[in-house]
Amino acid sequence: MGLVVVALVVLWLFFAGGAEVVQSIAISATNGDRVGPATALDANGVVTEVPNVLAQAAGLDLETYSLARAIASEHGNDPTAICIAVAHVILNSARETHRTVVDRIVPTSGKWAGLYARQRADGRYVATMNDPHERHVQIARAVLTGAVADPTGGATHFFSPRAQDEACH
Repeated sequence: MGLVVVALVVLWLFFAGGAEVVQSIAISATNGDRVGPATALDANGVVTEVPNVLAQAAGLDLETYSLARAIASEHGNDPTAICIAVAHVILNSARETHRTVVDRIVPTSGKWAGLYARQRADGRYVATMNDPHERHVQIARAVLTGAVADPTGGATHFFSPRAQDEACH
């Protein structure tokens, strides 16, 4: 269903009543504590710990942990409304391709198959290099359970002008 222009999503969320979506569930205003073990990136921007092990150590199922990790990596410090939009875009993309969130964001082939990493490593759909915090897990759970409405209208991609400019130069 096209691209999500983050600026337009933010305007819609704040000026067209999207704040109600955020207020209908309990989500922390701050990121809170890290969930699970601290991870480090190798020289290629890859997290060398296996996703299943990280999710288990965090006490979460792999789908929730992976979506929370993607939220933290893509827009983790942005307002909750933006994080909700990003999470829905990732979920919509997974559903459109008849895959799980994990299958959508963790490559199954290539040099770093089965591992989290920066977005540009191995042509990834989204970045997963940052450890999730409590707020990211709350958002991931809310999106995966349908507790928050999709503010993107079913979008499967998002657009970041700053990231596009950096990639082109």
